[in-house]
Formats: sequence, C-alpha cells, structure tokens
Amino acid sequence: MKILKKSPYFLFNQVPLMLAGIILVSMNSYLLSLQKRDFSTLVPLMLGILFILLSIVWQPIQSFLAKHPLAKKAWRLAWLFFFVWLITLGIFFWKIQQNVWATKHVPPVDNIMVLGCGTINGKPSPTLQQRLDRAAAIAQQQPNTHIILTGGYTTDPDFSEAQIMAEYLKQNYHVANDRMLLENESTSTFTNFKNSAVVMEKYHITKEMPLAVVTSEFHVPRSKAIGEKQGYSHIYMVSASTPLLTRYNLWFREYFATLHAKLLKEF
Repeated sequence: MKILKKSPYFLFNQVPLMLAGIILVSMNSYLLSLQKRDFSTLVPLMLGILFILLSIVWQPIQSFLAKHPLAKKAWRLAWLFFFVWLITLGIFFWKIQQNVWATKHVPPVDNIMVLGCGTINGKPSPTLQQRLDRAAAIAQQQPNTHIILTGGYTTDPDFSEAQIMAEYLKQNYHVANDRMLLENESTSTFTNFKNSAVVMEKYHITKEMPLAVVTSEFHVPRSKAIGEKQGYSHIYMVSASTPLLTRYNLWFREYFATLHAKLLKEF
C-alpha cells in the first residue's frame, strides 16, 4: 500500500489555513447567533469556510498543480493578490489603531453631533451606546451645547435611530428634549452630515461653528473627510471605543466602506 507523504511545508500552509479558518468560522458563527447578519460577518465567515476546505484538499490541489503548469501560475497569482490585499488591510487596521484624529480632550464647542450606528430591538447597539456615552460625557462638561442626533429608519420601522438615541440619553443621562436636535432621515455617513445641515439651519447653527463629532474609532477618518468635504470647517473628532466582540468585524467593513466612499467621491 502506497503512503502519500505530506509536503515538507505542511506546517506552513495547511495548519495555518485550518487554524485561521476555525477562528474565523467560530467568531462569526457566534456573531450570527446574535442576529448580526451583515457584510462584516458573512464575508469573514465564508473566508473561514474556504480556508478550512483548502486545508483539507491541499494535497490533492498540489498534485493537480504539479501536472498543470498554467494552473499553478494562476494559483500562485491568486495567492499573491490575496497577500497584497491582506497587507493593505493590515495597514488600514494599523492606521485605525494609531488614529491621530481621536480627540481625548475636547475644546469648547457650540454643538455635539452623534453619528448613528444601528439599533437592536428598539435600543442602541453596543457600538452606538459607546458613542452616546462619550457624547453624554462631553455634554455634561459643556452644558450649553446642543446635541445633534443623526440616524434614520435603518433597522426599526417604527423608530428612527435618532429617536432611539434621544430616548437613551433621556433615560440614562437626563438630557432635556429641547437640548437634542433630531435628524431622522439619514442612512449613511454622507447623509448624516448632509441632512444634519438642514436641521442645524433651522436652529441658526452654521457649518462654521465649532462642532464635536462623536463616532467610533474606526469611523473617525472617513467621517472627518466627508464632513470637511461638505463644508464643516471646525470639526473636532471624538472617538468612542468599539466593543471587542465586534471590533475587528466593523474595522473590516470600514475598509470596504472607505473604498466605496472614495469611489463615490464622498471625500
């Protein structure tokens, strides 16, 4: 009986692929169980499944490629593209981690804007809660500011994100209704800023006034660029931490959201 020998590079291809696949599938399957079904969960999950399948059939693939030089070149080219993409993703993650725009100390501002980030069963998502908590801390330090809450009917047909955010701030921080300005139509970062300008104008708030924009750390660079492109000239970006459970999935999604915004010339 002939025994097939494994490649001497077994520990450098099949094992890492299998481990990476198991980690991706485990993490994202858990997120799916929490009803987090979106691009940032499904794509890593499918990538994990692909890694596991590749690790299982690695030896047959190598045997096939050894007999087909053209296929072998295509295989290597595909892996080259993948690793180049992985490097760009790593650089993007590093830039988020080293986010120089995140302001720890917020100077005096006239208004505070909180960008929406999804709701769950009529409550702010954990990521949005972090943003609201950060905004509330600034609002307590600067009691004469208005708080602009921006977010439309993205996940709840009955209540906008802005309405849910306002309710959270009232219940948890006793913020008065007349201090909160609600923008109920936006569905993206671009429309967050665009539609908020209309609401601000009704209250004689201009884009030139000092404005603290509160969002998550991964969202700061794109938000700042979009806001400035739309004429907000005195933006102070304030970052809120993303819960660890969903942090890297959201960073992953932001990578593609940034490319998409760039293609649409939003900044």
